[in-house]
Amino acid sequence: MKLYGKTALVTGACSGIGEAIAKRLSEEGAYVVIGDIDEVEGKRVAEDINAGRESAAEFTSVDVTKQADMKRVVERAAEKFGTLDTL
Repeated sequence: MKLYGKTALVTGACSGIGEAIAKRLSEEGAYVVIGDIDEVEGKRVAEDINAGRESAAEFTSVDVTKQADMKRVVERAAEKFGTLDTL
């Protein structure tokens, strides 16, 4: 649990490498914000993570090409988990 109490934002976390990174960060104790444009898959990944650790992950829709979206997702991470330690 190297990352216990830390918060990580992972974009592109709905599949592949991004999903694997999000799940691994959670396994290491981090709270994880799943950021992606695919709401269905994003919620699925958050549910998968939360099955192992209740309230350890949350999905937030984000388009990384839009500055306003990125600002919103960072603010949401801090609001939900108190801080944002890594992207």
